[in-house]
Amino acid sequence: RCGCKSLSMASSWSDAPPEEARALDVWPLDESNVKLLDAVRPRAWEGPTEAEAAGEYDIIAIGSGAGGLVTAKQAARRGARSALISGHLAGGD
Repeated sequence: RCGCKSLSMASSWSDAPPEEARALDVWPLDESNVKLLDAVRPRAWEGPTEAEAAGEYDIIAIGSGAGGLVTAKQAARRGARSALISGHLAGGD
């Protein structure tokens, strides 16, 4: 699987400058939105390197609405190499 670096809670959205959350259209940065962002867009997450991402995928889901999320997750659960590409936070329709 991906050799991505693990995340730590030291980079929680609770310590983020307000401008970062506003750039994601998530405001106010209250306890509920901090939990949401920590779960779906960790601040310390670093994507795979170009070498790790290179190669073939069995399926690529474009958009993180209900269809894209289910497609990518179910394919991965069945052993496929899946990718999910989205311009926004996951869960939109």
